[in-house]
Amino acid sequence: MSRLDNSRGGLISVLLLLFLVLAIFSPIPVVHAQEVGIAMAGTFSQQEFELPQGTEVSSPSVYVVVFNHLSEELNVQMLFTAPFGVEVLFDHAIFTLPAGGEQKVYITVKVTEDAVPGEYEIVVAAEATPKEGEGLKIATASAQKASLVVTGESALIYARVVSPDGDPIKAQVRLFKVIEDKLNELALNETGILEAKIAPGIYKVIAYIAGRTLAEETVEVKAGDSKEITLVVRTVYFEQFGIEPNYNPDTELLAFVRIVYSINNLYQAVSNAEVILVVNRDDNLLEQVSLILLSRLDMGRTGGSYSYLPAEGWQAGNYGLKLELYIEGEFYNDSSEEELLVTLPAAPLGLSVVWWIVAGVASIVIVIVIILAVRRRREEIAKKRRVERARRRREEQARKRREEIAKIIILLGKHREELIKKGREEIAKRRRVERARRRREEQARKHREEIAKIIILLGKRREELVKKGRKERIRRRREKRARRRR
Repeated sequence: MSRLDNSRGGLISVLLLLFLVLAIFSPIPVVHAQEVGIAMAGTFSQQEFELPQGTEVSSPSVYVVVFNHLSEELNVQMLFTAPFGVEVLFDHAIFTLPAGGEQKVYITVKVTEDAVPGEYEIVVAAEATPKEGEGLKIATASAQKASLVVTGESALIYARVVSPDGDPIKAQVRLFKVIEDKLNELALNETGILEAKIAPGIYKVIAYIAGRTLAEETVEVKAGDSKEITLVVRTVYFEQFGIEPNYNPDTELLAFVRIVYSINNLYQAVSNAEVILVVNRDDNLLEQVSLILLSRLDMGRTGGSYSYLPAEGWQAGNYGLKLELYIEGEFYNDSSEEELLVTLPAAPLGLSVVWWIVAGVASIVIVIVIILAVRRRREEIAKKRRVERARRRREEQARKRREEIAKIIILLGKHREELIKKGREEIAKRRRVERARRRREEQARKHREEIAKIIILLGKRREELVKKGRKERIRRRREKRARRRR
C-alpha cells in the first residue's frame, strides 16, 4: 500500500511538471491594456531617509497600503525606481488582492557600497492585472515618492537593554533619527540588542515591552563615532529558558523535551500571571500549553520546569519553542525561541510506476531530473544548514548549562559553608546548654547535701532536746518526791 501511494504521488508530480512545460510553451494571449482602479496610501511618502553607504532601513513604520476599488480580484506586483546602488525590498512583492480589499506592504530601503553620495528620490508603485477574463489588463496606482540622502560618512551605534543587575533582557529596541523635532525610524530589533551603521546626527533609542516605553536615550553621533548605549529597565522578564531533548534508550527516538525556565520580576508584584509554551513546527503554530498560572507573582525570581510531548506525537520537522508571559490576560513579554530539529526514520520509496511513466515521456525526463536534482541539492543544503544551526544551538545550550552548573556549584559551596557554620554554632550552643545543665545539677546536688546535713543536725538537736526533756522530767519528779517526803 505504501509503494502504491508513493507511486501515485510521483505520478501526480510528473503530471504537474508536464502541465507546467505545456503551459510555458503554449501561445500567449493578445495583450489588451486597460486602466483599472487601484490606489495607494501609507507612510512611505512621509519618510526622509539619510543613510550611509552599506546600510539599510527596515521598520514597521515604513509601509504602503494598496487598495482595490474594483469588483474583481487583481494580481498585484510592486515596482520601484531608485538610483544606482539603492535597492527597495517589499515583504509582499507579488500578491492577490480581492475585490474591495487592501494589502499592507512593508518596505526596506538598502543602500549598497556602490551607491554614490548625494540627494535622490525613491518611487514605489503597484502594477495590477485582473485574475480572470481575456487579455491582460494593467492598472498602475499613483506612485509614492520619498527623499533619500546617501552619505559617505558614517558612524556605529550599539544599544542593548539590561536589568539593574546587568542581565540582558529581550525587548523591542527602536532607533529614530531626530530631524527638526520629527522622529524618523531607521532600525528595529526584537531581541533587546540593536546594532546599526548610521549617518552623523541626533538619534533617539527607545526600549519597549508589550507596547510600553520602559527606557529611552537621545545621543548625538559624529562621523567615525562608535556609540554604545545601555538602557536599564525594571520589568518582568524571562531570565532563563532552555530545552533539553530526552531520547528513548531502546529506540533512540525523541521521547520528550525537558523545559527549564526562570522569571525575574524587577518591577512590582502583579496579579494573574500565566506562562504559556508556544510550539511551532516548520514555522506553523502547532499548539499552546499553559505551564503555570499564578494568582500573584511577587518580586524576585520564580522558576519551574516542564516535560513537553506534543499531543499528536513527534513528527519530522523543525520545532520552535518559546515562552510567553501574560499578566491580567494581556501579553507582556516572551523569551527567545529555542529550535529543535526532529528527524524520523524514512519509509522506503518505491517508484516503479514513476520510472515506467518517465520511460514513456523521454523528452521530459531531462527537465524532470534537472529540477529534482536542483531541488534535492537545495534541500540537502538547507538540511545541512539546519543541522549546523541545531549543532551550534546544542553547543550554546551545553555552554550555558556548564555555566549554570558552575554557578550552582558555587552556590552549593556557599550553602555548605553556611551549613557548617550553622552546625558549629549549634554544637557550641548545645555545649553551653549542657554545661548549664551540669551546673544546675551540681548546684542541686550541693543543695541536697546541705539539706541532708541540716536534717542530721536537726535530728541530733531533737535527740538532745529529748534527752534534756527526760532529764528535766526526772529532776522534777525527784524534786516532787523530795517535797512529799518533807
